[in-house]
Amino acid sequence: MNRIFTLLIALCYSLVMAAQQVLPTATPTMTYVDEDGAEVSESQYDGSAPFKATFKAGPENVGNYTPLYEWRFTKAGDSTPFLVRYDENTTYDFNESGSYSIELRVSFVQGTDTIAYEMDQPFSVTISESKLEVHDNAPRMVLSLMASPVCRMAFIT
Repeated sequence: MNRIFTLLIALCYSLVMAAQQVLPTATPTMTYVDEDGAEVSESQYDGSAPFKATFKAGPENVGNYTPLYEWRFTKAGDSTPFLVRYDENTTYDFNESGSYSIELRVSFVQGTDTIAYEMDQPFSVTISESKLEVHDNAPRMVLSLMASPVCRMAFIT
């Protein structure tokens, strides 16, 4: 009876230890610098171009696992990404209007053991328009297209 009790305790201990094993994961972030020069961390952005964002994977509890990163940049309405990057951290300049989703996938590999990580909710970037700055003292160019193949330009100061 004591042997069975000892085996049960050993089995329970093993199960508890296995349940407490911390698996690798990631905590991705999207950051950008706002107009005041402060770094902002958000899961979505809605504004005008140009917009430069930095994406960081934030791996945790990696231990002896090797993380393999895959950042997927997809434009709304498309099923395949227009850009895939394999770095832990990456940046991207959004210069065109549209809605984008940015998703991180990580495979943590150790020998034949692989643990997959996917974001619950991808980052979202919506660019509504491009910001074009024209200074009052800069010369303005007027382009006149007529029916003839000749293009006329004039500078207005």
